[in-house]
Amino acid sequence: AGGVNKYVYEAIVHLEPGENHVQVKVKTASGEYASSTMVIYYEPRQPNLHVLAIGPSHQDLQFTAKDATDFANAFKGQEGPGKLFGQVIIRTLVTPADTEADRIREAIQDLVFQYKNPAAAQRILRNDVLLVFISSHGKNGQGGFLLLPSNYDSRYERTRTIDCQQDIVQELEKIECKKVVLIDACHSGAADSKALSDVARADALTKLAAMHPGMSTLTSCRANELSYEDANWQNGSFTEAIMEGFANKACMDENGAYQADIDRNHIITLGELYDFLRRRVPNLIKTQKPNATTNQTPYMPENQLDRANMSLFVTGEQ
Repeated sequence: AGGVNKYVYEAIVHLEPGENHVQVKVKTASGEYASSTMVIYYEPRQPNLHVLAIGPSHQDLQFTAKDATDFANAFKGQEGPGKLFGQVIIRTLVTPADTEADRIREAIQDLVFQYKNPAAAQRILRNDVLLVFISSHGKNGQGGFLLLPSNYDSRYERTRTIDCQQDIVQELEKIECKKVVLIDACHSGAADSKALSDVARADALTKLAAMHPGMSTLTSCRANELSYEDANWQNGSFTEAIMEGFANKACMDENGAYQADIDRNHIITLGELYDFLRRRVPNLIKTQKPNATTNQTPYMPENQLDRANMSLFVTGEQ
């Protein structure tokens, strides 16, 4: 009666932060009709930061555990008012028991559980940021690049190693949030070096990073290079430079002065950190390890540079 037709239509509309204009248009045989425009202001939940830092102990490496601990501790003051993150949830694996192969795999799988399970106590949501930091030995295996846990045994390579592709990358791809993986696993004089030359190991890790554009992967050196640690730093050079970047330390090289916070807005982005590391790490090696076998230049694949504006850290200079 009255020639009135009723149609109920439901849809999920994803809002952008700030002011959004929403309008419904309908096309019929008699013409096009539009609703009045609704103005909706959306202020998203402050994201949480999830940090998993892993540093297995090895007899010929002194500072892997300290690398992981220092990286994790750097974010303890990065939550709350005036910071980027509502909460910072940190898990650090550095003891021999915690860094066995099964424990590392379980820690990665726990992250997937925290994303998929609505009842998880420390839920990972889509707008959160996930950082996974690993300092260890690495080697090439039949299936790809392998990280060596604290209980590594070459006789049981399948069960006593961490397959980067299968155990880390494929698992993290199940989590839909902003993800950054930082790996320092091309240490000079690496364990089981008879299986693969040190430089070839670095090349394998570089290729692995380039294969996965779905997450940002920052490695401690480029192909054909090694990474180094030193008692003067009490860290690997990669971690030492990261800490200096977060502290916005003023540094100097032959090209002049530089700091991580390039635009001086008191926020360190992934791109700013990467630019700082590419300059600072080679300078650390040049000045403090002049007899190093290779250079060391941190690497992030070009196809990931479009995510370089991801904000990571608020400096103390405010």
